[in-house]
Amino acid sequence: MDTTSAVLQFLALAYASRPPDAGHPFGHGKAENLASLVESGLMIVGSAAIASQGIERLLHPRPLGAVGWGIAVMAFAIALNLAVAWQLGRVARRSGSIALTASAKHRLSDVWVSASVLGSLVLVRATGITYFDPALALLVSGYVLWTAGHLVWQAMRGLVDASLPLSEIELIRQTVSSRAPEVIELHRLRTRRVGSERQVDMHLVLCRELSLERSHEITTRLQGDLGRALPGASATIHVEPCSVVETVRHCPHCGGPGSSATHHP
Repeated sequence: MDTTSAVLQFLALAYASRPPDAGHPFGHGKAENLASLVESGLMIVGSAAIASQGIERLLHPRPLGAVGWGIAVMAFAIALNLAVAWQLGRVARRSGSIALTASAKHRLSDVWVSASVLGSLVLVRATGITYFDPALALLVSGYVLWTAGHLVWQAMRGLVDASLPLSEIELIRQTVSSRAPEVIELHRLRTRRVGSERQVDMHLVLCRELSLERSHEITTRLQGDLGRALPGASATIHVEPCSVVETVRHCPHCGGPGSSATHHP
């Protein structure tokens, strides 16, 4: 299952990294969300398999063999999976990739599975009570299932174009506000996440007396600010003159009060 998920994630990342084309003008990033759903499905299957074995062992207990070898193998598996999970998590945080995040959490769930096996083997060897093994297996099964459910929720939010978290939206507003007084007001802010890319669409109110060249310079700099504030952010900005939009405050340049004819909330 781990090999299958790793191959799927590799293919999904390779496809998602392709640039936009005529058939996919917004890019291919949602392939990461689909891959995350598949990985979550594999985790759910794994959780069910662990729970099934745990229940079977509780109903029909039997002595464990090769406990010493099991302890040694599980200790090695924990170290290996922990190293892979840490590296995947580090790259996922840096790139914002939902597919790598899913892989990191999958590997981390493997760590907990291995840790439960190791703990149960140590307890069985120390006490001779075999029930520790299936009991811990059921606990780990619940943890894996909870992690998979969280990943499904995150992947589905991207597929249905849910807006970015409130903390990131507030960061966008603060970044725009830092360009005051040239930027008079922000409205019609729309956000979504596609794979590792954050897509931002907004309307900015600028002074009607600014030249087209100056307006372009302001929006270009703001796009750079947003890209630095939110890694992977891509902003599309529509400029409106202060003479056609009702604003909270007067234009600091021309003093124009704006118009209520085309107010946008």
